[in-house]
Amino acid sequence: MASDGSMTPATAGLFDNKSITCAVTGPTTTTFILRDRSNSILHGELMGLVIATLFARTTDRSILHTIYTGSS
Repeated sequence: MASDGSMTPATAGLFDNKSITCAVTGPTTTTFILRDRSNSILHGELMGLVIATLFARTTDRSILHTIYTGSS
């Protein structure tokens, strides 16, 4: 199972419109998109981790691959 998050535009400022996307793949593949001014790339990464954790609960054995390091 793998998760990732992204933000476009990558250089958006605090009050700029942006789009946050998270993707989770494994037994089930899905994407979610949030559009708002108050989101950041970390919201996309965290959302992917939470959704992947929920998906992992439905399988007997799962390993989650992510590039998230918890940095701010």
